[in-house]
Amino acid sequence: MTETNSSRRRASRYKRLEKPRPMRLTERDKQVIKAVNDFRMLRQDQVQRLFFPSRNTAQVRLWLLWQHGFLKREFMPVLGGIQTSPVLYVLNRRGAELLRTEFGYDDGQLRWSPRKGVGYRYVEHTLGLSEIRVSVVLSCRRHKYRIKTWIDERGMKSDYDSVKVGKAQVAVIPDSYFVIGLPVGDIHFFLEFDRGPERLQVFKKKVAAYTAYYGSGKCRARYGTSKIRVLTVTEHSHVRGGPSRMNNLRQVTEELGGHQRFWFSNLDQVTKDDFFIEPIWWQAMKAEPAALFASNLR
Repeated sequence: MTETNSSRRRASRYKRLEKPRPMRLTERDKQVIKAVNDFRMLRQDQVQRLFFPSRNTAQVRLWLLWQHGFLKREFMPVLGGIQTSPVLYVLNRRGAELLRTEFGYDDGQLRWSPRKGVGYRYVEHTLGLSEIRVSVVLSCRRHKYRIKTWIDERGMKSDYDSVKVGKAQVAVIPDSYFVIGLPVGDIHFFLEFDRGPERLQVFKKKVAAYTAYYGSGKCRARYGTSKIRVLTVTEHSHVRGGPSRMNNLRQVTEELGGHQRFWFSNLDQVTKDDFFIEPIWWQAMKAEPAALFASNLR
């Protein structure tokens, strides 16, 4: 057993050691810190998929980054205190200092840990968005696509447009906006992560707002194009005792005249399959699933 493994087993998962084992910060460590900040919150398995060949290697490096104050550990609320919460990693003070000096980040780009008392729904929503983004990153690496822009939920909420839907002004605030660079040009996406609790009427308003937004000229003025696909990823593939949430959302979209710019999938599929070239996406008005990109796009 290595000294690091032995120390980790003896130490509390909640409290740092007074004198942790010295570490030399590697370039990969710096990229891990950057990713934890940019994604806002990551589980150990998500960090592993992005950067490490094995669970043990990821665990050792994350433990050291936590012990030395680059990252902070948070723990997901659990029902009745019976289960052991997975460890969640967020930015800590030394990590913020590193991002300022090594990557030129300013305060507006730093994603600190969530406020105290943050709820289960917030954590699950944030981790779901991180899971989707991990899948996008891994697919882009595999096919040598380039992620040119990614604006997260906080960025979208800080500056947004609104459009008139009926008699009301409705804000257009996707969970994320991202741009993928391909040899044929840039492809733009809005991302919605749907965990299921909100009523279908709320989603109807979103679809109506997107449709009005594309026709208003505001979308082109802000993003340089109105050809932006709306990707909606549902958390679960099925709802107990009824049709799938995804199919319900598709039906709502079709009833409102939503056309081929609206695409739907679920979290299980975007995690296990290739995000861009596998036929895991259902379009409004289409009977069969399709891929976002043709497999020969390089």
